[in-house]
Amino acid sequence: MRNVTRSYLITDAPDILQAEDTIAASTIIAKAGDASGIKRSLYSDPYTAGPDEGNQSRVIDKLNNWYFGKCAYCERFYKLDVEHFRPKGEIRDENNALTSNIGYYWLGYEWSNLLPSCISCNRDGGKNSKFPYIAGGKTVTAPTFNESGNLDREHCIVDHELLVGELPALLNPEVDLNVERFFAFEIDDDTEGIRIKGVDADRRGEITAIVCKLNRSEIRRERLQHVVMEFVNSVHNSVAVLKSSGDNTNFKDQLNLHIQKIYRDCDEIKLSHTLLRKYIVATPLNFQKIVIPFIIPEFKAILSEAFTNYVHI
Repeated sequence: MRNVTRSYLITDAPDILQAEDTIAASTIIAKAGDASGIKRSLYSDPYTAGPDEGNQSRVIDKLNNWYFGKCAYCERFYKLDVEHFRPKGEIRDENNALTSNIGYYWLGYEWSNLLPSCISCNRDGGKNSKFPYIAGGKTVTAPTFNESGNLDREHCIVDHELLVGELPALLNPEVDLNVERFFAFEIDDDTEGIRIKGVDADRRGEITAIVCKLNRSEIRRERLQHVVMEFVNSVHNSVAVLKSSGDNTNFKDQLNLHIQKIYRDCDEIKLSHTLLRKYIVATPLNFQKIVIPFIIPEFKAILSEAFTNYVHI
């Protein structure tokens, strides 16, 4: 998960969500008081891209202006759903127990309530209709209408004070600033992957990891292979080249180049797993905990020292 800033202006929404018929339908659904009138075709806007691509979504296409093809929750490149941050039909807690059989039906076509989510984070035992709250929040249970009798769209925007005041336990990468403060990472006991864990007192990081299943085996392995081992293998390749040449004079310079790259990668928003990348370089202790165990023994101390002394520009 990484913080994303996008426009919620209706003019920046996908064309189908700007259409007068869609806006009118939102009011009809809001007045009806349930999600039965919501049409998937209006909030996903599917189309066939071609024989090599299969079905696509114009809403996902718009979201990818900010998410670059990645899931909003796990940051993997995988098949994406149009996901409702606040579920439209029913509400369940982090343990999948039903808490309300009425969801946020009036937000079915709300642009700011839509996120790109991979099918695993959303459907395959993941978030779906889960939306737990922190104790003390005031849940919004019905829509607001303006003087004309239409759905008040301002009150529907995800960062409106009434919605923020609900105190959702689930983190939203567009609303909750500095998402890295909610998480830490650790190596699996079998050293086959990297696990994410929540660290905040309100358990929002922990609950988000539970709801979206952010410790699925494929994600743990991918974090290790695509982030940590990519760096480790680059270092080991440099070691091998230097050993074969017998010239170690530039070894520390080579290490600094590798360290410089891992710093740059954590700011490259188009890469996967930027949260882990940021965590690794946040402190020498994090680097020592996540990276050093995979370095060949004779170079662990040298690399630790190089990272500690590296000055990031």
